[in-house]
Formats: sequence, structure tokens, C-alpha cells
Amino acid sequence: MSSLPIPPDVYFSDFAFDLKCYSVVRNDIVVCQYSGLDNTENRKSYVHFQLPCDIKAGDLLECNGDCFLVTKVDFDTFDGQKALLKAFIIQEI
Repeated sequence: MSSLPIPPDVYFSDFAFDLKCYSVVRNDIVVCQYSGLDNTENRKSYVHFQLPCDIKAGDLLECNGDCFLVTKVDFDTFDGQKALLKAFIIQEI
């Protein structure tokens, strides 16, 4: 868990040009879509999503023809409150 220096909505607006649309697939059904920002931490890939969102370990994220398995979910905070969901991912083949 990391602490953000700015509110999550400001963070997302500052990087709006990097936002990607992700479909969340659970049990072979698309359950929702969210905008996310991809990044890496300690050489592990993840996608940040604004709260509230419904993403769990084991879900698949589809984006632009690519498919990613969510291996772990964590949260970043702002002002001591959960602010962003961090979905750690590996690419599916």
C-alpha cells in the first residue's frame, strides 16, 4: 500500500492521456468496464483503478485485444483513506 501525494481524481486527470479502457471478465462474463492507468512497481505490472470498483484476484482484464490475469489486489491511500485499487497483473497468452 502506497500513499498518494494528490487526490485520486487529480491523479487520473493529470494522466488522462494514458487512460485505457479495461473490461473485467469473471467466469467468462464481462461484468464491468473501468478506465485504468498501467504502471510497474518492483518490476511487477499493475493497473490503477478509481474506487469504487469491483475487481478481484482471479479476474481477467481485457484491453485492446490483450488479456491479463489479476494476481493480487491492493490499495493506495490518500489522506489515510483507500483511494485507488491496484490490480497486479500478468499477461495471458
